[in-house]
Amino acid sequence: MIRSILMTAAMVGSLINTASAEVELKRVSSCQLHNSTVDNNLKSEEAVYEFQLQFPNFPMSGAYYLQYSIDGKSTSATISKKNPLKILTTPGNHVFQFYLNEYYFEIYTDSLLIAPKHHDVYYLYFSEAEYYPVMTEKPVIYVYPDKKTDISLSLDIKGDRPFYYPAYNNGWKFSADPSGLLTINENNYNYLFWDAQQPAALKELPKSGFYVASENVVPFLEEKLTKIGLTSKEQADFITYWGPRLVQNKLNMIHFVFNETCNQFAEISVSPSPDHIYRVYMIWSKADQPGKITPQELPTFDRNGYHIIEWGGQEVTLNGRP
Repeated sequence: MIRSILMTAAMVGSLINTASAEVELKRVSSCQLHNSTVDNNLKSEEAVYEFQLQFPNFPMSGAYYLQYSIDGKSTSATISKKNPLKILTTPGNHVFQFYLNEYYFEIYTDSLLIAPKHHDVYYLYFSEAEYYPVMTEKPVIYVYPDKKTDISLSLDIKGDRPFYYPAYNNGWKFSADPSGLLTINENNYNYLFWDAQQPAALKELPKSGFYVASENVVPFLEEKLTKIGLTSKEQADFITYWGPRLVQNKLNMIHFVFNETCNQFAEISVSPSPDHIYRVYMIWSKADQPGKITPQELPTFDRNGYHIIEWGGQEVTLNGRP
């Protein structure tokens, strides 16, 4: 029989100082007894707890640094799928706490009873924290008026520690040419740049997207960016930034988000207002193997008139973060 032990952080004191009390109160975690067997190699005053990490959506790979406590005494161990955490202790009741990293809620248990000479195996199911930060990288903004125009553009960034280039003083004020050349204080720029630390746009595998092998990264991006409507120059900027990262992985999962959905990263305010603001962000993750996903339908930007193009992206990890 599988026993489930559920306990909120509000019910117990924090044994490992990992987060603010406000976040601690929200934490709920799971520890399940998988099996209990007699181990005749143990002495009558000995017992063994074994704890195995479980990531339900993806197979666990790699080694993980785990902090834990037993009966209030804290320590740590490096564990993996082949090398779970094994604790030799005395029979009776013991209380545990487990902390993987800031991306997951801690696991707290009530008293786990173990009999003499028993080896009890527990599964640890870590719940993802509501927020973990990643970098939203290289959002660049191209501006194409239908005639030379003085423009003001500002951002409401949904994140922390933003960086801007050129200098951002409650916004950018610049002169834009139909070719896309931007002029600020007699200096010329091809685009406006920002990045910031923000919540991950994906935590689980999306319903639509693409699996792309390393050798197919460049032709894939050329095909999809052409379909979306980026110019050859914009594609070159995009591919020379993301391509070297993507080809390092044998397989990548790629999902695009567009236009209003990109307000989760930042909202754009422009004066005078353009006819169109087109935005595309690539959300991608290293993949161990292809999963069940529907090929994503991609829009095509209508680039007539005064318009703005923005692209950016996030590297996220969907198969258990180290």
